[in-house]
Amino acid sequence: MEVQPSVSNEQANDLEVLKKMEDDHLRLQRQLEERRVTSEQRLKRTENKLEAAMLRFNAIQCENKKIRTEIEHVLKDRAIFNQAWDKMLNALTKGKKFLTDLFESSTLAYDQRDEWCTKLKSVQEKGRMDQLLQVQEMRDLQKSFDHEMKLYNFLSKKGVIRINAKEEKRVEERRIAREKQVKEKYTAHVKILDDINAYTQELDINKIIEGFQHTEQKNFSVYKMLTEYCAENEVLRRDLQRIRQNLEDRKDWIEMMEERQNKKLKVLREELEQKSKITQKLREKLEIQTQQLNDSMEKVYEIFKMLDCSLEPFHNLLGDKHPSFHCLNLTFCLITDRIKELIHTAFYYERHVQKHHGTSRLRTYTVHSELPKFWSAVPINYMVPADPCPSCVEARWMSRVPEELEAPLEEDEVLSAITELSSDPAFVRSDRIHPLTECKVPRSRVILARRYMQN
Repeated sequence: MEVQPSVSNEQANDLEVLKKMEDDHLRLQRQLEERRVTSEQRLKRTENKLEAAMLRFNAIQCENKKIRTEIEHVLKDRAIFNQAWDKMLNALTKGKKFLTDLFESSTLAYDQRDEWCTKLKSVQEKGRMDQLLQVQEMRDLQKSFDHEMKLYNFLSKKGVIRINAKEEKRVEERRIAREKQVKEKYTAHVKILDDINAYTQELDINKIIEGFQHTEQKNFSVYKMLTEYCAENEVLRRDLQRIRQNLEDRKDWIEMMEERQNKKLKVLREELEQKSKITQKLREKLEIQTQQLNDSMEKVYEIFKMLDCSLEPFHNLLGDKHPSFHCLNLTFCLITDRIKELIHTAFYYERHVQKHHGTSRLRTYTVHSELPKFWSAVPINYMVPADPCPSCVEARWMSRVPEELEAPLEEDEVLSAITELSSDPAFVRSDRIHPLTECKVPRSRVILARRYMQN
């Protein structure tokens, strides 16, 4: 009876131990299952982060390439603009110099024209006065000639002596009347002489004549001086009028030049405002892109730290000792090498370490190394039946490039240009896509012969 209770106690203890072992085993299995699920979730998150980082990295690379292309394009445009600006400044300087010479020559010619016009007017005035004097002289001579002829005719007709009492009486009366008139004139002249003697208080005739001549010369001198003064006033008036006209013309020319300069300045200000707006837009775009580059660089640095890459290669550089824009290629190379190393480690762990442990759950989540797929263009032989003829392409397409500077086309302009070009019957595909040997242009024979000579 004493042995049975001891056996039952031992069995109970064994059952309790077994139960505890089963509980520990179940708890251990649950912990292992939880750790496995946690490891799988952590692995998934790590793979998702890596994939997201790769996507961001590829997007950043693509954006960097676009930005570099756009920066190169902007630099080329700036160089072209500087060349055009220098060319325009040279042309403007030459034009200003030419205009200055032209204005000086025109001013000199205008002054000479006014001088010769004044001389011509004076010569015309003198010729007119001479003509009037000659006409008046001819009229006086014609009158004298007519009078002499009439007198000659009259005397030739009336020169015959005729005895006529009435006529003789009339002649005698006329003679008496004429003598009477002569006496009256003599009396008048004597009275005048007396008045002159009383006025001059001089009885000598020669002295009176000398005084009269002196007074007459004095009056003539005054008249001559007055005439010269009037002529000089007339010349000065004409010169003043000419100077005023020149001042008005110069004022009109200055106003015209000011108006042109104002218009040109207005146009230049408008162009400056447009260029300033474009420059401001480009600066804003550059700031946005710079911010994007900084954000991308921060993400790359986070990936660099997450992958625990070594900073030893940066110590040999002269610049920054950590990942930056100046050593971006080195950073990407280190990240790529670290990713390849992790991929190789996982691949080795899957193939060799987990080979004898049955089916590995890590195989489902292992990242296998795959070769990158590069884009390759479709060969032209698959697109068109033959290679394009270089002679026709150069004659029809390269000749469309103008010599002057052209601005880049916008998206709408590009689409309209492509539509217009596709509708042009001179550029049909069947017309421009043909081999060089089948080209009918004489220039193709020269190119073909040159190829034969080179081969």
